[in-house]
Amino acid sequence: MGKKNYGKVLPIGIITLSLIILFLPHLLRLSSGNEQLVGSKTYYHLLKTSDENIENDELVIGSRPAEFNPYYIFIRKLSAFIPLLLLARYLPILFGVLSVFLLYLILRKHGIGVIQANLSVLIFVLSPTFIFVFTTFEPLSFLFLTSLIGFFLLVHGKKWSFYMSLPFFLAIPLFGKLESLTLVILLLIYSFLKKENAKQIAIIITLILLVFLLIQVPFYSTYGYPEKAEISSKGLLTNYVSEFGSIYGFSSFSIIIALGGFVVLWSRKNKNILPYLLILIIFISSLFFEETRLYVSILYSLFGGFCLVTLVRYKWELEIVKIFTFILIFCGLIFSTTIFIQRLSLAEPSQGVYDSLVWLRANTNDNDVVFSHYSNGFFIESIAGRKVILDEKFDYTPNINERLRNSKTIFYSRNLEATKQALQKYNISYIWINDKMKNGLVWRKSDEGLLFLFSNRRTFINVYNESGIEIWKVLELTQNLNKKQGKPVLQK
Repeated sequence: MGKKNYGKVLPIGIITLSLIILFLPHLLRLSSGNEQLVGSKTYYHLLKTSDENIENDELVIGSRPAEFNPYYIFIRKLSAFIPLLLLARYLPILFGVLSVFLLYLILRKHGIGVIQANLSVLIFVLSPTFIFVFTTFEPLSFLFLTSLIGFFLLVHGKKWSFYMSLPFFLAIPLFGKLESLTLVILLLIYSFLKKENAKQIAIIITLILLVFLLIQVPFYSTYGYPEKAEISSKGLLTNYVSEFGSIYGFSSFSIIIALGGFVVLWSRKNKNILPYLLILIIFISSLFFEETRLYVSILYSLFGGFCLVTLVRYKWELEIVKIFTFILIFCGLIFSTTIFIQRLSLAEPSQGVYDSLVWLRANTNDNDVVFSHYSNGFFIESIAGRKVILDEKFDYTPNINERLRNSKTIFYSRNLEATKQALQKYNISYIWINDKMKNGLVWRKSDEGLLFLFSNRRTFINVYNESGIEIWKVLELTQNLNKKQGKPVLQK
């Protein structure tokens, strides 16, 4: 097959592979009888799409300020023609495939060879970060596609394409803070590599920062900086490397080959060291800020592709060693991707979780407050339609650390009066727990803290127990609330 045919067949193959990979988690869930969408944040974004109140977030007790995001408005308008759940499942897949196609075109436009461009895009497609973002319902999927469209127009180097790229770049600050700053750093790196476009890039960066300040300064002037949540974070490997449990990280093999490519390029560096320092900064930032990782995955893919091409061109003394090395690398990448897709297909909510929350919605009052681990907050808010005291969005949640301390009291105290006092503080009527909470997420022993207190039938009664999900009603508090509201107290 000639080089021209390779140039056509390989991109089509990788784009087809990306489509298959993004469909797989959904197909695996459906085959196991789980029809629900993947991921807790998916349900938060579904709620915000349906909520026309763009100033306040009423999901938790006390509410919190909401940062404007045009993605919700865009999807809300689109849902007038296409069902929202259908959009949430398939629109990210479309964005993902288009992103892969644009990334390939951008690399080829810069003169990167067919083999290296395809290898880089292949590494990108196999990355857990790509799969997660374009399988779940995330505004970042649309934001990333918007960024690539801007880059695609910019790299044409024409005056008309530069002006056409501006609306796409200037839209980025509307979607996120860290994403905007990451894009600015990437543009700076690009300006050092393509000096002929330096003036245009300087204009774009200036305008992005101007829009960024126009949005962020009024917001922070009004609400200030959020209280930092005092919560223990996961280990670095657990949070960053897919094989160690990260749901939004990188495979160990992609990290290794990317580091190999970076080292080779570093050894060949020119006198201008600044681009490499910026690359190091953006790599380090991705260790701590998940929002930067999809953009950083492009750098991992580029360095990884360069590393593989370097290995191909290297003069090996033994051909068998070369073949074994490439088999090891690709098997490692494919294995990591396969394991991640399997994990993603099993991610919450399970069908049992969904059914329990539907029951909760049907059998409780609209103003009832439900207590659970904060990682279950978005599910309870969205599926059950009930308020919680904590969810995964800590920023600007009122008195966040006080709520975390009170949650610990409820979870771990065996003092009934202390627990009741914490429950009454937030008017908690129901407690929702699952197997994950009983098996390490919260408790490790069956008689620990709240699990021990559940034996007090004057205070708690189990009203639901199916598929590893338990819902407990707080009796004394519910009776007191009913008395205050003039409602009859049901005796059991």
